[in-house]
This record gives sequence, C-alpha cells and structure tokens, in this order.
Amino acid sequence: MRAPAHIAAIALLLAAVPGFAQQAGKAVTVTGVVSIERPDGVVRLAAPGAALAAGETVRTEAGSQARLDLADGTQIAIRPSSAFKLERYRFAVDRPAEDNVALRLLKGGLRTLTGLIGKRKPTAFEFSTTTATIGVRGTDFVARLCADDCTAENKRAAGAPVPPAPNYAGKVFSLNGTLRAARTGGIVPLKVGDTVYSSDTLETGPAGFSVIVFRDGTRMLLKPDTIFAIENFRYEPAQPAEGSIAMRLVRGGLRALTGLIGQRNPARMQVSTSVATIGIRGTGFDLNCSGACAAGGNGASAGQTGELAGLTIFTWNGRTFLVNEQGTIEIGTGEAGFVGAGLGPRKLDTIPSFFLNDPSPRPDQLDIDQTTLFGVQNQNFSEAGVYVYVRDGAVVLTGPGGEYQLAAGEVGHLDGDGRVFTRLGAVPLFLDRDTFLRYLDYDNLSCGLR
Repeated sequence: MRAPAHIAAIALLLAAVPGFAQQAGKAVTVTGVVSIERPDGVVRLAAPGAALAAGETVRTEAGSQARLDLADGTQIAIRPSSAFKLERYRFAVDRPAEDNVALRLLKGGLRTLTGLIGKRKPTAFEFSTTTATIGVRGTDFVARLCADDCTAENKRAAGAPVPPAPNYAGKVFSLNGTLRAARTGGIVPLKVGDTVYSSDTLETGPAGFSVIVFRDGTRMLLKPDTIFAIENFRYEPAQPAEGSIAMRLVRGGLRALTGLIGQRNPARMQVSTSVATIGIRGTGFDLNCSGACAAGGNGASAGQTGELAGLTIFTWNGRTFLVNEQGTIEIGTGEAGFVGAGLGPRKLDTIPSFFLNDPSPRPDQLDIDQTTLFGVQNQNFSEAGVYVYVRDGAVVLTGPGGEYQLAAGEVGHLDGDGRVFTRLGAVPLFLDRDTFLRYLDYDNLSCGLR
C-alpha cells in the first residue's frame, strides 16, 4: 500500500529536519505550557513546529493542551494535566514491514486518530497504560486515566451546553440466518453481539430472522428477506424523553416492541414505509410490507387478505396509527389494518393468518438483560481506572483479567488493578463533554502542515 500524498509530504518535511533518523513527528498546535522530555532527562518547552522523537515524553500542565502529528498521519490530541511517552516509532513510507509505533499514556487523557501504520499494519500500532493495552483496528479512540478528577469533571459537565456525542444505536441480540448492514464503506456482514448504527440499512437473508435491541430497550425482530433502515437514533439514558427514533421498513416484515423513547415520548418514535407512516403509542406490533409497499412492488391491490398488496399491521399491545395523505386510523390492541397502493388506511375485519401463524417469537417474550447486553447505563460513572471510548473503528482492551472487544460508540473501563472490566452503555459525561478532545479531525491535504 502506497502512502497518500499528504502523508508522504509529512515524512519528507520531517526528513528535511536535521537528525530526522530519530524524529517521529511534530507539534501542530500548543496552548499553555507543554514540555517535551528526552530520554536523558533534558526538558524543553514545546511550541508549534517542535519536533518529537522516539523515546520522548510529552507533558501538558493544567489548562494546557497540544496536538501532535506523526509522520504516518497519526494525530494525537493531549488534554490538560496529561503525559504520554512515544516509546517506539518507525515508519518507512514504502516499507510497511518496518512499521512500529508504541504509545504509553502515563497520566490524564488523549485522543488518537491512527494513521497509515494503524491502517496497513494494525499489529504494529501499540498503545498501553500502566494496567492495560489497547489493540487498534483503524481507529479513532479516547483513552483516559482517572483518579478522583473524573468525578469532579462529571459534576461540572452536567450543565455544559455541548451536543451529545455520536454513539451506536443497538446490537444484534440473536441471529438465525444471515444479516448484513449497508453503511459508509460498504456492506458489512453482522453476527450476534455486533453493533448497529444510525444510518445503517439492515438486510436479512431468505431464511431465519434477526433480533435487534436498541439502547433504549426498543426491540425489532426482522423477518426473512427484509430491508430495514435506521434513519435516525438519538438517545441519552438520563433523558430518554429527549431521544428520537426514525426507522423505515423498505421491504419484508418485522415484529416490534417500543422502548423508553416510545414510552416516554411516543411522538418521537415512528416507522415509515412507502405507503404510510406508523405512529406509536407504547406499543407492540407486527408489520408486513410487500407488493405496493415494498421496493419494486407491482402496485397491485388484492384486498384485505392480499398479503402482497401493500402494508399490513397487527397491533398486539397498545395502539398504533396508520397515517398517509388519504387519512389516519387508529389500530387498537387485537386489531389489524391495511394500506394499499394510492389508498387510505382501513381496518381489517379479521387478523391475517400470516400474523396469527407467525413462528417467530414476539419481542416481549424474549429474555433480554439490557445491562448484560449494553453495560452500565450511567453517564455519571467515574470510578478510578482506565477508560477507552471508541469513536470509530474497533479496539481490543486487554488487562490482567482478560481481553475485551469494543466497537465504535462503546466505552470500556478497567479498574485500578486492570482486573475488573465494566462495559458502559452510556458515555460518561467527563468523556462525552470533554471539549479538549472533541473536535480533533483530519485536516485533509494540509494534515497538520500549517
């Protein structure tokens, strides 16, 4: 793999600096007091453009911060009162076999966007603390060492007017057959335990079914040959009524049970199709979208028992509403409704047999433990130890007690001894509201050369 032009430019720029054989990168921005200590103990103050070499330690004082760019395009944002050591660094633009980088967080926190080394040879990128190691997979992540400082930051952050951090929407709870997600970057096959995200479009195979559980407790059982889009998902455990869910059934069938968002604020949850929108009122319901409703449908309307004619709904708990330009009707518990091509919604006299004879389980009958699935839903969690918040990609967090997989949007915590692992279903406030680390992003072609 050849290096992108802007990364090669960084490497050439650094090579032009005397003694580059030992140099790995440079400081791009520096605010306040930031120092760089050489292995022999000599300390110098850092300024924009200051070179960084393997073996050196960077320290930020209270109220100070810095951003560093390494030669392979890796970016590191260091928050106040922090220290990290670049233990090893070797990058040759055209010799991936020689890639080798090791970062060690000694104090405080930082955010890292891995560059070419982490992308073309992930095993060559090592990150560690005193009690844990982090294996990266083309990743953007935040690492933070906490004592009692994170508890104090949580209290201050509670009223901070910072928008919610991006997070994952839910997880695959069970899978009988195949399931894949269309997302930025291509088609991704999914398995039990994998995360799903806002903007994912999920597609099941011709047999079996899949159960998706969302962080607010919403459950969706997707039937065979179903295409289901998660158009928007926003949720913070401390404010479930402020969350929102917008989903679209493109084709096929599902069984649904609403979670906290739909229970606390029904107007903020909806499922749409090409022929009607379903309004939710604390509800369990089944949908079938085929024929005129499904993508590529023939538009035919075969009447109330026409399984392939459009959208059919059966409400087995609570109430739903079928809404389109031709009208609105309420479907109560034990009732069914139908919308055909160009028609207004109407109730059915009987419940279609394909609902009554459905062999898949109702979502409310599944034994699902939200804490086991998603972890502790507590934004005020601030126990001492090491935290890793994965913003993109994936990491493997390893401590003396074991190895733990974290996907994008997830947070893992290891206690001070590194033996007790806690998966967090909510991003702690001291991480979510940390403005020092929030806005680090690639700077396209300049990539830190300014």
